[in-house]
Order: sequence, then C-alpha cells, then structure tokens
Amino acid sequence: MIRLYFIIFCLLFLSCKKASESTGPSNPIINLVEVGYYDTPGIAYDVYVSGQYAYVADGKEGLRIIDISNPSNPREVGFYKTLYTARGVYVSGQYAYVAYGDVGWTWAHGGLYIIDISTPSNPVRVGYDDVGNEGHDVYISGKYAYVANWYRGFRIIDISEPSNPKEVGHYGTYQATSVYVSGQYAYVGDGYESLGVEDWGRLHIIDISNPSNPVKVGNYDTSYRIWGVYVSGQHAYVVSGGAGLIWTGGGLHIIDISNPSNPVRVGFYPTDWSWDVYVSGQYAYVTSKTGLHKIDISEPSKPKEVGYYRIPYGTPGEAYGVYVSGQYAYVAYGEAGLRIIKISD
Repeated sequence: MIRLYFIIFCLLFLSCKKASESTGPSNPIINLVEVGYYDTPGIAYDVYVSGQYAYVADGKEGLRIIDISNPSNPREVGFYKTLYTARGVYVSGQYAYVAYGDVGWTWAHGGLYIIDISTPSNPVRVGYDDVGNEGHDVYISGKYAYVANWYRGFRIIDISEPSNPKEVGHYGTYQATSVYVSGQYAYVGDGYESLGVEDWGRLHIIDISNPSNPVKVGNYDTSYRIWGVYVSGQHAYVVSGGAGLIWTGGGLHIIDISNPSNPVRVGFYPTDWSWDVYVSGQYAYVTSKTGLHKIDISEPSKPKEVGYYRIPYGTPGEAYGVYVSGQYAYVAYGEAGLRIIKISD
C-alpha cells in the first residue's frame, strides 16, 4: 500500500511539474501610474485627443478644451457651454462634433453639435442637428457624422456644410449607445433595460454604403448592454455592463467580423461594468466602474490583463471614455475630470 501511495505521489509531482513548465510563470498585473489630471467642472463622459489638446465632453458643462502639451500639468484653454448634456466627442479638422442629449424623462432634445475649434480659446458653435432623445456617441468618416442616439437609434448626418448639417438616413435600434465606422460598415452598440436591470446587448453591423438606406447585415448579442465599440482589423472589441441594480457582469468581448453576416465571439475578458474601449497595438484599454484595464489581445482567444489603474481612494468618479495617444491614456473620469495615465515607457 505504501508503495502504491509513493507511485501516485510521483505521478502527481511529475504532472504538476510538466504543467508548470508548459504554462510558464503567471503574468503579473502592473499598476499603471497617473502623471497628471485636470478637474473639469462637470461630469467627464468622453475624451478625444488631437495634437496638443484633449477635448472633453463634460456633461452639462459642455465641451472643455485642455492643453496637454505638458502631461503633468494639463490646463484648460477654452470651453463651449452646451445647453444640454455633452456625452460624446469626435474631432476632425477644425471641428469638434459633440453628441448631446436632454437627460431626464422628457428627452425632448438630442443630437449633434458642430463646434469650430480653430481658435481653441474661443470655440464657436456653427451648426447642429437636433433629432430629440439623447445623443450618446459620434463617429466622423468623410462627409458624414454617425450618431448613436439612444431611443432614436442610429442616425447618419451629412456634415459637408457644417453650418447646415442634414440627416440623410437612419436605422432603428432600441437604445443605441456607441458607434464605430470601418469601411462600408457601421458597428452600433445597443441594449435593452427592463425594471432597472440591463437584460441584453446587441452589436449591429450595418452596411452604410448607401447612407440614405443603411441595412443591417449581421448582429452579435451579449448578456448585458453594450456601451463601447472599437474595430481593428478583423475584430470588433466590444465592452458591456450590467445589471442596472447589481453593477456587475461586464467585460471585453472580442468578435471576429471577417464575415459581417455571421460575427463570432473568439475571446472574452471579464471586468465589472465596462464603459469604453480603445485599441492600440496589441493592447485594449478598457474603462470600467473601478478604473482602467490594460488587456493584452495579441492572442484574441486568450486576452489577459497586464496593467490596471484605479483613482485614489476617496476620490469620486468612475472611468467612462478613454483615448490613447503615444505613451498615455487619457481617461474621462466622471466627477474626477480628465486623468492622464502613463501606459508605456
């Protein structure tokens, strides 16, 4: 009997040794370091970086323009106070495009502001398109603005004449939250809420080759509402979050979109409620209620977290939008404003 136990022990030892050799050492999660911040007056929902400026959609305080030429000492140089809540921002050329909405039960106003930022210290609104409800996100490609507009779904706006933008097409979704355009397709994040619980999410893949008649060609469903979308190569990186009363269940979905009519999830990394995602190189940067996650996506079927940032304890706010430029991630951190995080040497 003793001999039998000894043989079993040896076999277990060898199998454990072989497993450790095949997997190698575990990858530690490195704490990312904040190098600077600017406490905006509102609630920072989104951020876009262009040149030496970060453009922040700051809720009811509108668009804030922040000089980030010295990341350790960012400073505001100009702002445009929107009438309604600024949710999303995209910069192209001399214009900032701001998705806005009337937050509350009325949802009477929502859509797109076009703001001339050629003089950062004096941004001026030159046009707008109000379709009602609540604009959440915006993406610019060519002469069109693509807007995720909550209950009003996915809207396509001709911006070739900035002072007179015109809606040319739309596609109905339930509660559109996010949009990314790549080639002839728009990738629109959506979801449904029932009794305070986020019941499901859906990524719509929409053919926009004819802007006046966008057509859905495929979709991928998640367990919780989709809040952010980023497309790189043959993959869509989608973040979700829920449920509304539980604040759990989020994560990064990696979806193969090489066949737009049949998108397939190939990888997943769980987080808490996730808000946004930005892909740079082999990493996806995901914001969540607890902070910023740096996730290695070099092997799409096996994403792994390699870095993390959380705001100092006791500071209010949660990480919403994220934009990566150079060695920094710029995070719209709600009540905590804009945080600048070093992500590489």
